[in-house]
Amino acid sequence: MMMMMMMKALVFLQVQRGFRSVLVYLTALDSSSDFLAVGSSIGMLYLYCRRLAHMNKYSLEGKCDAITAVKLLSCFDDLVAVGTASGRVAVFQLVSPLPGRNKQLRRFDVIGLHKGSVTSLAWSTNGMKLFSGDDKGRVVFSALDLDQGVCKPVLLLEESSGVVQMEYSHQVLLVSTQQRSLLYCSQRQEVHQLGTKPRKSSGRFGACFLPALCKQSDLQVFAARPGLRLWRSDTYGTNKFTVTVITTEVLLGLLSCFLREGWILSWNEYSIYVLDCVTLESSGDIVSVSCCDNEIFILKGDRDIIRLSNSPEGLASNCEYCYCYWMGYSGPGCGILSLQVTDRCLDFTGGLLSGDVFSRWRYHHQVSRNLLWKVEQKSMTAFACAKVSVKGKRHWYKAVEQTAFVALSDDSAWIIRTNGDLYLQTGLSVERPCARSVKVESPCVFSQVCVRGGVVWALSEHKALFYREGLNSYCSEGEGWKYDTVSEAQGLELMCVALGGGGTAWALDASGSLWFRTGICSSRPQGEDDHWWQISISDYVVFDQGSLFQTLLQATQSVATVTRAPVERVVAFLSQYSQCQPSLVSANASGVWVASGRNQMHLARGSLVGTFWQNVVPRGTVSATRWTFITSSAVPHREGTFLWLAQSRKDLFCVWDQDGELRPSSVPLPPEVELSHLSACRDALWGLDSHGRVSIRTLSPSCPTGLHWTPLDLSQLGSVRLVSVSCGSQNVWAVDSRGVVYFRVGTQPLNPSMMLPAWIQIEPPAQSIGVQLVSIQTSPNDRLLWALDNRGSVFVRTGLSDEMPVGTDWELVPGLVVSQLVLSCRTVWVRCVNGDLARRYGVSDRNPAGDYWKKIPGNTNWLTVTPEDELWAVTLIGGLSRRLTKLLPQTPCKPTSSGPVLNGDDVDDEWELI
Repeated sequence: MMMMMMMKALVFLQVQRGFRSVLVYLTALDSSSDFLAVGSSIGMLYLYCRRLAHMNKYSLEGKCDAITAVKLLSCFDDLVAVGTASGRVAVFQLVSPLPGRNKQLRRFDVIGLHKGSVTSLAWSTNGMKLFSGDDKGRVVFSALDLDQGVCKPVLLLEESSGVVQMEYSHQVLLVSTQQRSLLYCSQRQEVHQLGTKPRKSSGRFGACFLPALCKQSDLQVFAARPGLRLWRSDTYGTNKFTVTVITTEVLLGLLSCFLREGWILSWNEYSIYVLDCVTLESSGDIVSVSCCDNEIFILKGDRDIIRLSNSPEGLASNCEYCYCYWMGYSGPGCGILSLQVTDRCLDFTGGLLSGDVFSRWRYHHQVSRNLLWKVEQKSMTAFACAKVSVKGKRHWYKAVEQTAFVALSDDSAWIIRTNGDLYLQTGLSVERPCARSVKVESPCVFSQVCVRGGVVWALSEHKALFYREGLNSYCSEGEGWKYDTVSEAQGLELMCVALGGGGTAWALDASGSLWFRTGICSSRPQGEDDHWWQISISDYVVFDQGSLFQTLLQATQSVATVTRAPVERVVAFLSQYSQCQPSLVSANASGVWVASGRNQMHLARGSLVGTFWQNVVPRGTVSATRWTFITSSAVPHREGTFLWLAQSRKDLFCVWDQDGELRPSSVPLPPEVELSHLSACRDALWGLDSHGRVSIRTLSPSCPTGLHWTPLDLSQLGSVRLVSVSCGSQNVWAVDSRGVVYFRVGTQPLNPSMMLPAWIQIEPPAQSIGVQLVSIQTSPNDRLLWALDNRGSVFVRTGLSDEMPVGTDWELVPGLVVSQLVLSCRTVWVRCVNGDLARRYGVSDRNPAGDYWKKIPGNTNWLTVTPEDELWAVTLIGGLSRRLTKLLPQTPCKPTSSGPVLNGDDVDDEWELI
């Protein structure tokens, strides 16, 4: 209620316009866990920050027409889209506290394309696409480049009736108009109507996607129909079934998925329906409704905002998913120093623990399904919470003195004392929250323990990982500790670990990288994987080594201060610190949570793709062999891929990736030739030497690695010296030393007596003096063409088709400084100047530039990708490695190489800033 009172207090009842007063009405509403955005009749946007309890006002400037739609988005930055009665659309990019992100308020405008009042707005999850619909039936797509400050709007659809509601997911736009609901697939540019006919009666009937879906083919739609009915459909508009909710004259309106699976929120001017739950009716003045997690916000009448929830404001965003706790004296302002989440709210009576959890920063809390403990940092004493009395009072029992760390299961507590000893309390419950402590022998001093589902892991002060064997329902203590050799084999310096649901363990290392292992259970506490899988989080949570070090340093300093530890012990805590280890990663049913060290938490929902780079030693070579180059091509006569490897410019080997032993075949080079560049396709191998001369080796089913090299006649090019060549299935592209691009049809050399294929000169991108193209890459199927200049900028060739194989124009692809490009048949991978790897998402024939970059785990000296999107690389020390991937969540499975579907690369995991 305090938030609602503040909203009313800060929104003036009327404003002065010249000599007259104008009444102010609230006209539109949207909510998130961080903000409440409200539009007004005077063109003023009111943005309430729920975390800080602070209100900001933003003006659209110019004509002050009423705001008719607002839409919030939190991705890399916080964004608010606004639509007005005159058809104007504006986007506000809010100030971000993250380093390197937006430091001043920016606004983008979309003017001139809408012919009526804006009725609906929809974001893509990465904030690069905004869709707006109006009451005349127009749908506008706006492409945003926040880094460049550019907004490019185009008219996407034009319907015969007004737009009611829109949603965008997995490159599919769902549009519900007054007469029909339709799905627009941006990849195929196809429109599918829901059902075979438009609705029999027009109205404000909405539609929404079902949440928690992994890929486009799984998308399901709920659409409101006349007569209080719901349709459920797939992305092709095929009706799965119809649900008649109730027989009445009242109609469903706009739709949203709410709180849990199977619950649909619908509202119209008179009523709000939570289907399968409850109907809330009012007097007919509902203006706008928004739902967020377990909350419903209602804009009623001109000025009243009502919040419906099963928890008080301030705790709402944490109720369904987690508890988060901070450890330290200064409160959350000093940074998150400990993180733990549960699968449900722990309250013992139905009320949240707001007083103890969110107010008393001098305590470090630990929580499980049935237990709640806290460690008072001043005395280093652990207290256990008893069941709340009828009068609502909570009693804390003193559990253990001189406590550095506590880990709770449903019925036990593992305790690390300040002297490094390990103790266990068993048989605990809500009625018996603490008991007598029994000492447990340990091979070394532990800094952290985690426990879940009959599994106990421990991390030593020297970052060695142990797991407990022999735990079962008859033996809560277990039989003994076993050293985890998997972490040692990978050379990981683990800083904190956590056990999550589904038999998955999570860990953060000293560089801030996130890792997981699967198949962990009481009978196999070490899990089924013989290595950790890495998750890429740096692009999303800005989690670097410096911030992790600062977080751990703050945690160490807090404990060292109260225990009077010497300063040198604090400074050298990475190797010597034996007290409470902060936990910065945790997991529950909602996903995996990470604290970034900048007083922020981040949640990854849905599917995650884990990466492992497997070291490969071809037969006949040794692990110390140092490779300098690798490229790939399709095999002429059978399945699989050829890998072309070199240790220097004077040698070349070929390996078939389907050969289990990876036996290399030596490929002789032309006499006195040192290759500087190599490109392969199914039927030819092109070699380029340092003088710009080209030799071609013809490949065939009868001789898949070729018999001899043929010099290519380049007399047509005169004195031009080529520096880069790339072969597709039919065409060849090249770049010369001046940055000029050339195109040739045909990958084979011809008899000199015959007419040679012509090299067609293509104008390179317009660039500054001294900047020019140095490398070009075509895809194996000739569908994609990308290029690099000498500054590491990336360009894509647009307009490629069978009818126009040379394309029409060049387009700059911003975002990364790149040193190498590799293309599969369907997407683009790059190696950055620092060796980091990234993939371009959203690449298609209709969208050759794609949508955005996303980094993947790995750091290499050289990279190649097969036509089927399998990555191979030369490591920083010259070894050969292959990328394996694993998809979460799913049932345990064998690791797969990074194929086009099984590896989950197309399942782009989304990290949310909480």
